Amino acid sequence: MIKRRLLEKPVFSLSLPRLGDPMSPPKGKLTLGGIEEIHKDVSITYNDIIDNPNYNYDGFPLQPQSWTAQLQAVRMNGKLIPVQRGDLDPKGRYLSLMDSGSQQLMFRRQEFSAIAAAFKGKTIVQAETAVYFDCSIPQLLELKYHDRWFPVDPLDLIIPSDHGMKDGKELCHAALGVWDRTFADSIIGVPFLRNVISVFDYVKFETYTVQPRLGLAGLTDAKYAMERVKWDARNDIQDYI
Repeated sequence: MIKRRLLEKPVFSLSLPRLGDPMSPPKGKLTLGGIEEIHKDVSITYNDIIDNPNYNYDGFPLQPQSWTAQLQAVRMNGKLIPVQRGDLDPKGRYLSLMDSGSQQLMFRRQEFSAIAAAFKGKTIVQAETAVYFDCSIPQLLELKYHDRWFPVDPLDLIIPSDHGMKDGKELCHAALGVWDRTFADSIIGVPFLRNVISVFDYVKFETYTVQPRLGLAGLTDAKYAMERVKWDARNDIQDYI
């Protein structure tokens, strides 16, 4: 569509709903040829996508293949978690691949373990790949891109309807996982993408003649999201968890 100039501009944007949350729009929005309307107080920041190895060719050349950004740091419940040197980028940048088909946020083991250790309340970490936590205690994860912190609504750290009881506590399954494979150092899926408007900009209709760029506009107010979950978890949003 872009190369055939069927769109007004060589760009599209995406926003995703939080199904079951009465405060969320009931539907997401994919805008082709432009960017959906955003509040005047919300700004979009951009980065040129970062090349990653193309395993279809000998030598695995670095090429622009995915919508990637540098993850600069993580905060979990206010605790700063530095990220290690990336495994794929020659400059050592820790790559995040934005993936609207993934239902988790997946990190290298070192970052995953540090995030799991920063959960509040009772937790169970299974085989270093799954975290279960006290459903009654909201948890705040923030990811740093473009020198800005992007909070993840505590509801988005919950895998709906995947929880149980342990010692009288209802435990929720966190939407986190470990990524030991290629393409990026972290796979950033729907739990994060619900909290932003994502912009995928090819810049020119002659795609890849210049580096495409990824834009992010944060939608979540961390303080409000935390307070809402504390007060309403057993009322309006009970069906979500």
